[in-house]
Amino acid sequence: MADIQVTFKLSEDSKRFLRRFPDKFKKRLYRGLYLAVKYAEAKAKVNFDKSGLKTRTGTLRRSIQSTVEGRAGDDLTGILYSNLVYSRIHELGGVIVPRNSEFLRFQVDGRWFAKKSVRIPARPYLEPAFRDNMSQIETIIEKEIIKSEKD
Repeated sequence: MADIQVTFKLSEDSKRFLRRFPDKFKKRLYRGLYLAVKYAEAKAKVNFDKSGLKTRTGTLRRSIQSTVEGRAGDDLTGILYSNLVYSRIHELGGVIVPRNSEFLRFQVDGRWFAKKSVRIPARPYLEPAFRDNMSQIETIIEKEIIKSEKD
């Protein structure tokens, strides 16, 4: 599984400070991160088309998901991920080797190949969704936090 995480680690002092705030502030912080990773999820699906990955079925693009782990007022982690086994090799690149035979056998454009290994280039689509959109992601979180003052 490939995943990209943005973690908001809070110091013990920060956690004590947040305990003084009403629950609505903490809920808005959580919601802000939730909306931010949903935004990043949408951007990752757009990046997928720009990454150089060829799309046959669209399964990998459809598998892109996001979630938030942790409790508001504690450490929160926004995670952008795909649960498909081959998502990591496409995001990070690497070498594929056969497990149960001497060769990998595959077909490209109707022609069969047998190779002892295949190097897959990195074609990131998850990581750029956070990196290239960090200012928008921060703005989404800030807007939700500000709403807690108006609640």
